[in-house]
Amino acid sequence: LKAMEADGTVHLAAEPGGTGEYIMLNTQRPPLDDVHCRLALTYAYDYATTLQLLAVTDDMAQGIAMNGATPQGLYGADLDRPMPAQDMEKAKEELAACKYAPDEYELDLAWIAEVPARERLALLMQATFTQLGMNVKVTRTPWALITQQVTEPATAPHAIEIAVSTRTPDTDSLMYNMYSSTVPHTWMSASYLADDEVDGYLEAGRTETDPEKRAGIYRNLNGRLRDLAPAIYAYEFTGVYGIRNGVEVPNLMDDSKRYSISAFSMLFKDMRVTD
Repeated sequence: LKAMEADGTVHLAAEPGGTGEYIMLNTQRPPLDDVHCRLALTYAYDYATTLQLLAVTDDMAQGIAMNGATPQGLYGADLDRPMPAQDMEKAKEELAACKYAPDEYELDLAWIAEVPARERLALLMQATFTQLGMNVKVTRTPWALITQQVTEPATAPHAIEIAVSTRTPDTDSLMYNMYSSTVPHTWMSASYLADDEVDGYLEAGRTETDPEKRAGIYRNLNGRLRDLAPAIYAYEFTGVYGIRNGVEVPNLMDDSKRYSISAFSMLFKDMRVTD
């Protein structure tokens, strides 16, 4: 993409929204069954370097910062909440409050073999989490094996990066499948979270008909999930497209539209040839 733009015949445009890159944390396996240990990892995670690794050009990247479980463009996303940043001091404070010693368990961190780019983030986490005194094992694992492992918390890795997209343009189709304690264990729910307050928000979101109240429910859900840390919200995937000069996709250039109908190929419904 960078070379295509540099050639001068193509310009780049980005479409964020709809897909989050989640570092799923296994909330049922020690030491990550302790929320303080999970919070330590969320503070220690190197968000800035992650975004640098995703850069295509100086002003275009295949990912943007993600401030919660809900990607931008989905109903109830809390865009006013500050974006996460690495804070090793807070990470150490949370780890000190954990009932486990940092070196008491080997942290099993898997990356999906069919997506080689994910090895970079796995190694980045290994380097960062090791600074907390943790023993981190990085494992290259085929997707077929991952889908088998995640059916039970006992066989699933402690942490794994998984991209999850909403199944419909509604927030419920993402959040319910990821965090309801009633859903079967799959790659979408590989955090194995079981929390009554979260379940309450999810059920309320399904039944509330007032738009503003419903948005508030999902904002509250995001806040609760930040407190429970069932995942590290690494980044929000951004599609970067090469568009031949003389072709325009107006919706990709209009921020007011990019976040409202993104991730379902609807932004390409209006195109024009100017030359």
